[in-house]
Amino acid sequence: MARRTNRRTKPRDRRARDTTKAVSRPNVKILSVTDDNGSVIFTLDGPFLYVGGLPGITMEGAVVTQVSNVTSSTFTLTFFDAGSDSYVIKIPQDDPSIRTRGGGYLAAGCITLFI
Repeated sequence: MARRTNRRTKPRDRRARDTTKAVSRPNVKILSVTDDNGSVIFTLDGPFLYVGGLPGITMEGAVVTQVSNVTSSTFTLTFFDAGSDSYVIKIPQDDPSIRTRGGGYLAAGCITLFI
């Protein structure tokens, strides 16, 4: 029975696929947050993609009920209205539902919105 030989004549060049020096993807930052009759409008510093699902962004513990894109750098979230004068909006780290075109995320943080 004949033995199969390796068709590759040169050894693989492992340096060509070095992933240890991966470049981190830039995140988009929030420029402004405004209230619009029960909805919150987020304006970002760059274009983003709404991948799908409801984001993990919370406002005083209330979760998002609806998401809509306005422009390539603006989106609207609808929360359950708690009836307060100010709200604390928490944005989780690396939320997969809002991404940048280069693969980055929405920058995590905590924002106070005064109504």
